[in-house]
Amino acid sequence: MLLFNDRSLLSIVAKAAAKAALEAMGTRCRAFAPVPGVMTTIHTYGRDLGWHVHVHVLVTRGGLRADGVWQPIKIYPAKQYRRLWQYHLLKLLRKKLKNKRGPCRMIGSLYKKYPTGFIVNVMSMYKSGSIAAAYCCRYTGRPPLSERRITKYDGRNVTVAYTDYRDKKDKELTLPAVQFLVRLLQHVWPRYMRDVHYYGLYQPARRKQHVEAVAQASKYGDQVRPGLMLSKRERLIMALAASPRQCPDCGGDLLFLELKLPSKTHATTKSKSTGQLTLRM
Repeated sequence: MLLFNDRSLLSIVAKAAAKAALEAMGTRCRAFAPVPGVMTTIHTYGRDLGWHVHVHVLVTRGGLRADGVWQPIKIYPAKQYRRLWQYHLLKLLRKKLKNKRGPCRMIGSLYKKYPTGFIVNVMSMYKSGSIAAAYCCRYTGRPPLSERRITKYDGRNVTVAYTDYRDKKDKELTLPAVQFLVRLLQHVWPRYMRDVHYYGLYQPARRKQHVEAVAQASKYGDQVRPGLMLSKRERLIMALAASPRQCPDCGGDLLFLELKLPSKTHATTKSKSTGQLTLRM
C-alpha cells in the first residue's frame, strides 16, 4: 500500500534495482570495478491485474573498467544481488520517508522478515542482440492486459484468463465490469512519470561518451556504435513509400511523392495545422 498511495516512490524502486546491479557487477573485478549498462522497467500489475510492483532489469554481460578495458562477466552473483536489492530499496525508502514514523517502522521490520534478501529471479544470457531487443520491446511497451486474455463479457461481468505463476496453472478471473475497470486503471501511470530508466553505461547524460569508450575497448566496436539514426519524419516517409497504395476511384497504383508536416509552434490558435500527404498515380 505504501507504493500504491505514493506513486512517486516507484522511481526509487528502479533506482534501487539499478544500484544493486551496478554494485554486484562491480565486485567481479577488485582492481577496477566494471560499470555495466543497466535498463530497468517497472511494472505495477500481476497477471490477475492485482497490485504487484516488480522491476525488470536488463544488464550487459560485462562492463567498462576505469582503465578502458571491457571486462566480460559470465557468472552473475544472484545471492549477493538479493541482499543488495533489499538493502538499497529499504535504505532509499527510509531516506525518502524519514519524517514518517509508521512507514519507517514497517520498513525496518522487513529486514527481519526477509533475512536472505528480497526475491530475485535471474534469467540466463540472451543468445543474440535481436532476442534481447525483443525482450526490451515486450516489457517496455507491454500493457497490463492484452485483448486476447479477455475471454468473455456478458454486459455485466468480464472474464480474464491468466496463468498463476505460483502453481503454473491456467485460471480465469470473473469481475463485475466496474471492478474490472478499477483494477485496470489503477495501473495507469501519473502524467510525466516514466516506467523505463537507464543507468551505468546507458545513463543518458553520458551515453555518447560511454559508447565511444566501449567501442574502443570491445572487439565488437563496430556493433556498439549506433547505425544511421533517422528522424521521425524520415521513418514515416520510408514507411509510406514502402507500403503499396491504390487509388480508391480507379484502383491504380499511387506513388508517394512528399510529406509536409505542420511547423512546430507553441502559439495558441483557434485553428490547428494539419500535415499534407502528396500521392500521384
